[in-house]
Amino acid sequence: MKLEITHKKFINKEYQHCFIGEPFRVFYNLDNSDKAPKDLASKKIKEVPDYILRIFKSLYEAFGIYTTKCKFFNPLEKGIFFQKGAKFIDIYITNIPKQKGIVFLNLINNGEYFLDSSKMQGSSINISLDNDLMKNSIIPTNKLFEVFLSNYGIDDIWLLEGLTKWGQNLTYEIKSKNYKYTLPRSLDELDGLFSKPSQSEYFWLELTKQCDKYTIFVREFLENYQSQLEKFEYKQQLDNKFIAKILIDTIETLVPTRNEILKGFVEVLKQI
Repeated sequence: MKLEITHKKFINKEYQHCFIGEPFRVFYNLDNSDKAPKDLASKKIKEVPDYILRIFKSLYEAFGIYTTKCKFFNPLEKGIFFQKGAKFIDIYITNIPKQKGIVFLNLINNGEYFLDSSKMQGSSINISLDNDLMKNSIIPTNKLFEVFLSNYGIDDIWLLEGLTKWGQNLTYEIKSKNYKYTLPRSLDELDGLFSKPSQSEYFWLELTKQCDKYTIFVREFLENYQSQLEKFEYKQQLDNKFIAKILIDTIETLVPTRNEILKGFVEVLKQI
């Protein structure tokens, strides 16, 4: 299906422009305010800065990879956001130099911007992105994958930190695969892993490598996580135990014949 893109202008609104290529609607200004890209150069489409086109392109391509190639739940067709009524993913350009990007879990209805179009009515998932991201920034795809994770009910910092980095790597060729990481072989090593969210990316890279499943493993893990979420009464008090249970179930389902590294890791998980 051919991608249809549209540019709309608004009067007396917080945002004065919107670049649309469903499911994305990118809101921005051209007035040198915090809601305008720092670089306003527009070489391809009038009143649509190249900065906006780059962000849209990275998001659109990543969305296709996550839904079509990897077959994660499309948040507009299945999962928590779909159940809440999400029909669009709205992107807001603003000045957030520290965080660079923020995902909002509550849906917003921006129908007031599109009173002349019934097609554009409905609630949206919302992401704010900084107005001065570097070229080829991974922030847009990182935040988009956070949306996909949240769609499965993931709210644990350790999972979000590691899996968003893992997910962003699906959208471009990893330059270096020479990382060194060993799956935990003791409770102390496992506790160390769970205490360092910033390093959990390497755990997921190594675990999916050992399972020889990669995206299939993470997809199965996320689906198991969502299905067990409501059944695990004390999840908030026992996050690590809950995560360990889902890891064990996923490994045992997908990898019935395990190497010694995986066998040892599963035994450590069972000790929690």
